[in-house]
Amino acid sequence: MFKYQFVGSILFLLILQRVSLNAQISEHSLKDSISSASWYMGLYSRILIPSEDLRPVNTLTGRIGSEVIFDVSSAFQVKSLGALQLNSNGPILAIATFEGVTSLARDWQLTIGLFPGPISRLRPKPVSWQSQTELYTQSRRIGAKPGLALTYGSPKTGLLSYGLIKVDELWANQFRLHWKGLDAAGYYQGNGEFFIATNFTRAAFKLLVNYSSIEEEYTLGAFVPVGEQWVAYLDVNYWKIEANTSLFRLGIRRHFENPSGIPSGFLATEWDFQTRNFTVQLFVFMN
Repeated sequence: MFKYQFVGSILFLLILQRVSLNAQISEHSLKDSISSASWYMGLYSRILIPSEDLRPVNTLTGRIGSEVIFDVSSAFQVKSLGALQLNSNGPILAIATFEGVTSLARDWQLTIGLFPGPISRLRPKPVSWQSQTELYTQSRRIGAKPGLALTYGSPKTGLLSYGLIKVDELWANQFRLHWKGLDAAGYYQGNGEFFIATNFTRAAFKLLVNYSSIEEEYTLGAFVPVGEQWVAYLDVNYWKIEANTSLFRLGIRRHFENPSGIPSGFLATEWDFQTRNFTVQLFVFMN
């Protein structure tokens, strides 16, 4: 009974979200002060099949969210997003950001608020399908935190960014360098702990690498297109102290898109060499 109630609640919320957001976006489009308004909703179903007993475990997540950019003046913007994720086997996840962005001079920007800092920019935006289906490697990077950041340049031409961001109970110095296919970032805390993350993108692949001195953990992820609509992926970690790994996943996704409004998404299969679990997945989204 709980499963049916949960699915019914998800569908109701998604329908309600779409109707309300369509109405809001139509209204905002008449106002010059709203430069951007978007919405997102997605359903992610996973069936995990252990190789030992072949007893399937079903999980389902539903996420809804929206983002608005408000032009206060030609040199100042307010950006905010909110997302809510319901999980069939876990707590409700709430994500919210609120930031003020001002242009100080040519190619210089100052950001203040609760927002994704320099290292968090290497994670997908929460109101996107890439975020709802992110790899373990991506999820190890911190999300939005309070602080401020100074940025020079843009993602199109290359950028440098520095942020003073509160991570847990300590303030951390964060840095980011984005140049062509390289996107590298990290933070350093006063107690000597640090975290580094790198995305390296080429037409044939995308590579993601992390290291955390706090957890003593290396993580590696990769996406490799193997056809027009097929993408293979790798997701693995390594604990330095224990000298072992807790996950080693290899999977493949078959994407489908429909511009007419029918949900896009993918079908996927995955094998974890460490836990010896097989997973089949269905993901659909609209935005």
